[in-house]
Amino acid sequence: MKDQYSIVRVGTKRLPAGELVTRGRNHVRLLTGNPDFAGLQHMLPELEEACDELDVANRVYEFNKGRQDLFLRNNAQGQLKWKIRDLAGMVQSLSHGDASLIRSAGFDVRKKRQPSQPMPAPQNLRTLHTRYPGRIELRWNGVKNRRIYKVFMTEGDPAQLENYEMIKVTARNYFTIEHLASGTTYTFRVVAQGVLGDGPMSDITCAKAA
Repeated sequence: MKDQYSIVRVGTKRLPAGELVTRGRNHVRLLTGNPDFAGLQHMLPELEEACDELDVANRVYEFNKGRQDLFLRNNAQGQLKWKIRDLAGMVQSLSHGDASLIRSAGFDVRKKRQPSQPMPAPQNLRTLHTRYPGRIELRWNGVKNRRIYKVFMTEGDPAQLENYEMIKVTARNYFTIEHLASGTTYTFRVVAQGVLGDGPMSDITCAKAA
């Protein structure tokens, strides 16, 4: 029994016409005489014909740029995509999820989703000098896969976590605090929240409002 069942990745959605033709012909080349996919040999002539039709239609459109030529090119492109999707389904069935067999037919496999990881503490929290009274600008390094950031501030003892008040929820890694008391020193910390909830607090940064 295999440890992992792989899924075929069709991968034709955003392929331009020329690359789609190359993909289709590659499937024909790799599957022709492939003993692991003997049951697919009857599909290859139609697939090859669809590749040729799109190749011609694409060349005509690239030369003329006519509206009717575009319609014919797009129609041929849709037909080839449909045949490759149909082929992918058959490869999935006959391969029984074996990644090496799937790749031998010219397809890739879908990447496994990685399990969610706890958020790390945001790094390099810092303040930027500003000439505006009562304003402090914060910046910090972005955290990958975070959903939001929570910004906390205190005027009291920065060592006492209970002194911090959450002042902002943001998706960006910067924030400007306004209407602060000039000459007062403020301390800030930031938390990144992900799928599993809040990560640890960042290191503190302190600044005196102008």
